[in-house]
Amino acid sequence: MKKNRLSIILFILGLLIFVYPFISKYINHKNLSNVVIEYKKQIENEDKEKIDEQKKKYEKYNEQLLNNSTSNVNLLKPGKLLGYIEINKINVKLPIYEGTKDKVLLKGIGHLERSMLPSKKYFYHSIFVGHTGITNKKIFDDLPKLKIGDEFSVTILNETFYYKIYRIKKVFPNETKDLKVQDGKRLVTLVTCVPKYINSHRLLVMGESII
Repeated sequence: MKKNRLSIILFILGLLIFVYPFISKYINHKNLSNVVIEYKKQIENEDKEKIDEQKKKYEKYNEQLLNNSTSNVNLLKPGKLLGYIEINKINVKLPIYEGTKDKVLLKGIGHLERSMLPSKKYFYHSIFVGHTGITNKKIFDDLPKLKIGDEFSVTILNETFYYKIYRIKKVFPNETKDLKVQDGKRLVTLVTCVPKYINSHRLLVMGESII
């Protein structure tokens, strides 16, 4: 009897250890989705004048980047919630925060410092970075499943921008030439580390505005 009980206990412990990562990822996924839901509610209830004021700050930030100014550092506070990204094909709905430090990327997607924000006024190239391979979180793990022609969206404040993927590329971490602003184009590139757990390269999923 004691052996049977011990076997059952060991089996249950083993099962719990096995399923824990999946349960943990599911819970964290729901928590990240709830951040997006709360952000949407906040923006819907926000005073229009305040939203317009924030948009002007973002446009000023873009202007200063285009003019190669270094005075924009205080316009976007590190860790600030900027909006969210949706990629329906891989069931992604994640908040976007300013910056790419680890404490930011553990909360969701990071906006690369000194890259422009989506805008209807300027041509731009926005860079959004997400982790792959975190034990208890699924952020950009499924980014490699995307194909050319797939679509995604980025919402900043009360504006949603839509993109179609036109290029997917693996590069070394120090290769950044593909992240520059291109004349006449409104671009967003999604970045994560590949292969999972090895992280020797960066996967660039590049989308161009379709609206």
